[in-house]
Amino acid sequence: MSNEPNYTAVMLLPKGGKQAWTDIMQGSTPVSNKIYTGTPIVMAISTAYADGTRVVGGVLKSENPTECNYKFMWAFDKNGNQCPFWPIDVGDHEDFYTSSLDFSLEVEGVEQEYLLNIVEADS
Repeated sequence: MSNEPNYTAVMLLPKGGKQAWTDIMQGSTPVSNKIYTGTPIVMAISTAYADGTRVVGGVLKSENPTECNYKFMWAFDKNGNQCPFWPIDVGDHEDFYTSSLDFSLEVEGVEQEYLLNIVEADS
């Protein structure tokens, strides 16, 4: 992201969540067979950005959950509609230790810059 963000929000993970979610991503934590492939194993929602946008992120179950699972971050507009084109690229992430993500969305024909700070709870 080359510009300063227009909007900033926070995603709060449980205490120890970055390590726990990384373990799930890397296949070292068992995943229930009651969770369907392609659905979230764990997830969190961000605080709302000033324009009402929110981000939902976590780890999706893969076909081989003992080998790896996939990090996801989905953006939703103020009306709860998923923003098109999967705007937050986390394809290169091999863990959940990212402290922030930046992305852009086109809102009413204008590209807006967003910053998501990812933090763990203290307790």
